[in-house]
Amino acid sequence: MVCGILKIMNYTRKRLVVIPIERNCQRIFEQRTEFCRYVEHISDDNLIYLDEFGVNGHCVRSYGCSLKNSKAVTFLNANRGRNVSALVAISKNSIICYDVSAKPFNSHKFKDFITRKLFIIIKLTVYKNEIPCIIKRRVVVKNVNI
Repeated sequence: MVCGILKIMNYTRKRLVVIPIERNCQRIFEQRTEFCRYVEHISDDNLIYLDEFGVNGHCVRSYGCSLKNSKAVTFLNANRGRNVSALVAISKNSIICYDVSAKPFNSHKFKDFITRKLFIIIKLTVYKNEIPCIIKRRVVVKNVNI
């Protein structure tokens, strides 16, 4: 009975989308605004983007092309592979440095990447006058100070 009434009213059953309450609160909105004001004054040449992503080795193609009246076939190893995580530092013009791991990146691996790879490269390029600024911002990642 209720389902029929909802159908007449053009309501359908859908999967719920979870939106955190804090996402749109006033405090978060003000922090985003402050961050945008800070970043808009930085030259694009001085920005470094960090991207972490995973590659799933278990992905398999389901579709393929073949001649009419013949099967589309692919061959797979019994072990399809494993997941791989990558962390990449990217500037406007190039990849600055990267790290690949068989395990996901946690806060300690992230800190190690920043301090041992990225910071050394930034320090060398500043020394060579390739980047006209020195980054002196303190970064906190999951309670691990860098």
